[in-house]
Amino acid sequence: MRMPTQTRRHHPASFTLIELLVVIAILAVLFALTTAAVMKVLGVGNRTKTRVEIGELENSLRAAMSDMGGVDFVPSRLYLMSTYPAAGMTQEQADSLKFLQKLFGAKAVQVGQTYNWGPGGTPLPAAGVRLTGPEVLAFILGGVTDAQGNPQGFSRTTNPAAQPAVAGEKRYGPYYAFTANRLRKNTSNSNFLFYLDPYGSPFLFFGRGPDGLETYDTAANINSLYAKTLPDSVTGGTFTIGTVQPYQSTSAAAAAAQIQYMNQKWVQIISAGENKQFGPGGAAWSPQNGYAGKNPAGNDDLSNFQSAPLAVGSN
Repeated sequence: MRMPTQTRRHHPASFTLIELLVVIAILAVLFALTTAAVMKVLGVGNRTKTRVEIGELENSLRAAMSDMGGVDFVPSRLYLMSTYPAAGMTQEQADSLKFLQKLFGAKAVQVGQTYNWGPGGTPLPAAGVRLTGPEVLAFILGGVTDAQGNPQGFSRTTNPAAQPAVAGEKRYGPYYAFTANRLRKNTSNSNFLFYLDPYGSPFLFFGRGPDGLETYDTAANINSLYAKTLPDSVTGGTFTIGTVQPYQSTSAAAAAAQIQYMNQKWVQIISAGENKQFGPGGAAWSPQNGYAGKNPAGNDDLSNFQSAPLAVGSN
C-alpha cells in the first residue's frame, strides 16, 4: 500500500538587515528628490501667483482711480475722521481730506458732516484713524466693510461711507476679488483691513503725493511707520512688518523732508516673497544694483516696478 507523500512547503528567503537598510536608504533618497522637486514647483507656482496678483492689484487700483474721481495718485497714509473740522486739522489730516474730495468729489466729503467709515457703519474714535500703506490699499480697493469685515465698496450717494441701503445698490467697487482667508482685520486700528500675499505676509503699499513725493513724511517717519506689527484677527497673533524703509532714491533737488520713491509716477506694491522678510531699502538698494553686500533678507522681494526680484544683481 502506497502512503501519500507529504507536500513540502517552501518559505521564501527573508531580507537581511543590510538589505532592509539599503532599501530604506534608497526610499529616503527618492523621497528627498521628490520633495525637492515638488517644493521647487510650488515655489515657482507661488512666485508666478504673487506676480499675477501684484499686477491685478495695480490694475484694480487704476480702475478704481478712473471710476471714482480720475485721481492719479494715492497717498501711503490716509487719515480718516468721522467729522473733518473747519479749523485745527494737521497737515496730514488736511491732505487726506483733499485726497478724499478729489476721489469722491468735494460735495461728497465735506467739512462738518459725519462719515462712519468703520465696519458696519460704526463711528471712528474722535481723533480719527490713520491708515498705513497695507490698509490704504485694501480700503481703496474694497471700500467700507460690513460688520463681518466684507468689502462693500463706497456709496455713490452724497456720503461714500454709507452702507448699502438695498441689495444690488450701485456702488463704487469693490474693485478687487480678495481671497477671503487672506483678508485680515487690524484689531488695533478699528478693524480696518489689510491683505496677505500668497506666502502669508502683508502686501506693502507705498503711494505718493500729487507731485510724486510724500509731502508730509520724512525718511525717519516713514521708517518708524513700518516698524510695527499688524494684529491678526484670525489667529490672534501679529504680522511684523519690521524696520524697513521704502525703496527710494534721494536727490539734491528733493527737500530733506520729502521722500522720492523709485516708482515715481505711480504706486509701489511689494511682496516679501518666500522668506517673508522685507529687505533693507534706502541707499542700500537701487534698481540697477540690488542690495549692497548681498544681504539675503529681501532677495526674493517682488514688486510692480521691477520684473526681477528686487535683489537680483546684488554686488
